[in-house]
Amino acid sequence: MMKQEEEKIFWNNSEFGIFLENVTDKDMKFIFELIYKNGIAVQEALRLRIKDFIINKGCIIVNGQICQEQIGNYTESKLPDSYQVDMLEGQQERIQKYLADLSEYEQEECIFQMSRQKLEREFYKVIEKTLLRKMKIDNLRYCQRHTYQDSVNGKIYCLQGYSAEGILSMNENKIETNGKMEVPIWKKLNLTLAEAAVYSGIGINNLRKLCDENQNTLVLWIGTKRLIKRKKLEELTEKMYVL
Repeated sequence: MMKQEEEKIFWNNSEFGIFLENVTDKDMKFIFELIYKNGIAVQEALRLRIKDFIINKGCIIVNGQICQEQIGNYTESKLPDSYQVDMLEGQQERIQKYLADLSEYEQEECIFQMSRQKLEREFYKVIEKTLLRKMKIDNLRYCQRHTYQDSVNGKIYCLQGYSAEGILSMNENKIETNGKMEVPIWKKLNLTLAEAAVYSGIGINNLRKLCDENQNTLVLWIGTKRLIKRKKLEELTEKMYVL
């Protein structure tokens, strides 16, 4: 049993990166990424089929049928029975390669042949091994902000992640944080050093070093304020082996 305070723990990108590096099973590595990066619940992810991955449109169709879920003093609004989530930049190619190895699977067949219990055992085993902050497996999908689209009527739902400022809520057609409109990090063209550190999992000191070495392509100066071009950062780190 987890302590009460551990039920409110949510990892950042650096912590998730450490966790994923220590997952050796490729199927589990893939499903943990779908839960964390795409905001798909554990049971929904375990039910995903080949046909649910629409590569040419860059989205995943989720048959959720999620009931209201109580987390602390917060109740998540009910999502549609069927909704879609977008694949992230760089993720589409990895998903396509993963599915290519499942040529023997039928379109209607679940791609993950494992139980929730087996997934949980791996999750908590890796936490113990890496000494990461202990977190509930169901909280993995709440670590980041996610946008869902109703597969039937196209309505947009934005599930905000958890932040130091408090619990954020699900709203239709807009992203709002404590009454203020906010663009998700992965949608911003330019990032502050702190945002880039969260987004990339690279420490601020190393980011400053990258900026100094790639001033002409990576950095946008607004007066004395330094911003990092998100897409250029992705392109640069994609080619790197060590920093």
